[in-house]
Amino acid sequence: MLLRFRYDQKSLTAGEPELTVRSEGMDVSSRVIGDELVVFVSSMRGEAIEAGAGSVVRVPFTLTGDVSEVGIEVVEPVVFTVDEAIVFGHGSMFVVKSEDLVPAEYGLAQNYPNPFNPVTSIAYSLPQAAKVKVFVYNTLGQVVAELVDGDQEAGHHVVKWDAGELASGVYFYRIEANGTSRENRGDFTATRRMVLMK
Repeated sequence: MLLRFRYDQKSLTAGEPELTVRSEGMDVSSRVIGDELVVFVSSMRGEAIEAGAGSVVRVPFTLTGDVSEVGIEVVEPVVFTVDEAIVFGHGSMFVVKSEDLVPAEYGLAQNYPNPFNPVTSIAYSLPQAAKVKVFVYNTLGQVVAELVDGDQEAGHHVVKWDAGELASGVYFYRIEANGTSRENRGDFTATRRMVLMK
């Protein structure tokens, strides 16, 4: 079974596909060819693969650009579902909004642009609702900015930082997220480096 998706690779990053129904001898692989993601599902034993609605493979996409929504076109003539709600087939085009994409795990992306002058964007992912703190500190460990401090819903978030009043140099940004749901997936902390160049 072949699945082909066309999308803006500056705004979306495709993750590794996974089988939602795995029988013995089945395998899944993918590769990016031009502006398309090609996913190949195979049966090593030559058995038929049921391509029912959402029953075979899941392809995760992560929003990486600073946009509110992005389109994905289904190129191959198959019919399946996304999140058991959207059914589409050959030539279908659907819009994915950033708030609709719930990541599978926590993440802190590299700020963009980097180096920057004087505004940059910091993106992070929450797989569940969490109490979130995002702050910036200098090479001496002093906090120079608190960008986020409060409860946030699961999803992809972007915060902008204007460092117009600070001197050029190396800074660090850090996220601390504590899950608030009953199915708490653990706490998350991460730190990245960025360069302010005036």
